Amino acid sequence: ALIKPIRAFDYGSFKEYFNELRSDGEEFSDPLRETDKNLSRIIIEEKYAAYILDKGAALGIADLEVSVTARCSADGYWLPDRAYITTGADSAKRGKLSFEIESGLGLAPEELIWGERNER
Repeated sequence: ALIKPIRAFDYGSFKEYFNELRSDGEEFSDPLRETDKNLSRIIIEEKYAAYILDKGAALGIADLEVSVTARCSADGYWLPDRAYITTGADSAKRGKLSFEIESGLGLAPEELIWGERNER
């Protein structure tokens, strides 16, 4: 009586059902992985921008606007790719901020895109 249900169990159908569940799970999780990747990128970009804003504030640059883009490294980590910086600060303050960004984030000078803010 105990062995009959085990012998009657259709292992082939169970395996097929299990494979369908696995496939459905992968189809469901792929968009979630992509969403997670995009959210991670946005969070990292905002943290990099906040870093630059903090460094700018420490240098006395009050009119700073910053936007940072990130790229995914081969290891799967988000790294800063470009920084778009708008300010009316003089060249000395820009140079100091540029140095802080280069040393702190590893962005090369050509990856810093400066915009001029005209005060009215």
